Amino acid sequence: MNSPARERRVVIRARFACVAGAVAQLFPLVGMAQSRDVSAGESNRRGPIASSQVASAPLDALSAALGGSFRRYHSEHFEILSDCDGGTIRRVLELAEDTFRGVSRFIKRLELPHRPPVGRMPMLVFERYNSYERHARQAGFPASESVPGYFDETSGICALFNFANSTAIRTQRDELWRRERALTSLQRTGDKSDAAAATPAQNDVKAARRALDAAQQAVIATVVRHEIAHQVLAATGVQSTHSGAARWLIEGTAMQFENADGPNALRLADALAVPPGDRLAHARRVVGDPRELAPGRPNASAAYAMAWALVYHLAETQPRALASYLSTPPTGANELDAFERRFGELDTAFVQKVYSNLEATRP
Repeated sequence: MNSPARERRVVIRARFACVAGAVAQLFPLVGMAQSRDVSAGESNRRGPIASSQVASAPLDALSAALGGSFRRYHSEHFEILSDCDGGTIRRVLELAEDTFRGVSRFIKRLELPHRPPVGRMPMLVFERYNSYERHARQAGFPASESVPGYFDETSGICALFNFANSTAIRTQRDELWRRERALTSLQRTGDKSDAAAATPAQNDVKAARRALDAAQQAVIATVVRHEIAHQVLAATGVQSTHSGAARWLIEGTAMQFENADGPNALRLADALAVPPGDRLAHARRVVGDPRELAPGRPNASAAYAMAWALVYHLAETQPRALASYLSTPPTGANELDAFERRFGELDTAFVQKVYSNLEATRP
């Protein structure tokens, strides 16, 4: 029997597999005076810091087990054990610190009770999928190339795999290389007919580059930042994945930090794609029935988008009520009833306000 936390991770796997698969087809903690933000510029200057002298209990045993190819690095709030190159580690640490800052701003805005993380938050980053898959399965989590990460609250570790080495990304890189070679060949001949064909070939190269970038950015948002957000929310005591809180609330909160600033463009697009006549029933199902976010559920992307939209709307319009709900989530109660007791009836007028707010943020 899987634990509730394990079942929740399976749900997330299904959602992100849906997103990544679709793309592939296209192809200072607030209140802590002693903590300071690390800007992206400063992070770039410093780079990842080798952490041979830094103790992190969750990573100690793993460091010995994984062998000498894995080194330890750290930033201000995170420590990584990885066999990736320094450039990859620097980018992961920048994403992690940026996500930490996003959670910190959220905590400050909602005046949420929180605590400082106990030491640096531990991360595992694997260069190759087979190593990541083996570790994930040993830890009891499903593994997929299209879902290159998970957060295990029991150990406190966020584990990731370098998605740049996935089959989907390698295929798209090969396609980009093929189109670039074809364009170079046309440009070298000097033949007029080849020169005329060069413009469409240039457009093909640009399209391949856009598809590759879109695939990588979607995974960075919906998997990497999302899992780090779960880690930071748990480490700061804001939201535990073991708390029994509603699934829409747990996932909807983490999705607030999938992008650096402003509304989440990926989730916004999915939410706006829900037909107007279906939105009320859909919102009530997402809140009242956790199976809406279950593995293999039809329209999983719309369900996750609705969870994001509800938390986004509540943070904007009822921040105190949302803060109270996050701090003391109801357990053992009908979730739809609990939602309506705290935020008001989830009726047509409520959903219209949610979507009016979303429409106002449309780019």
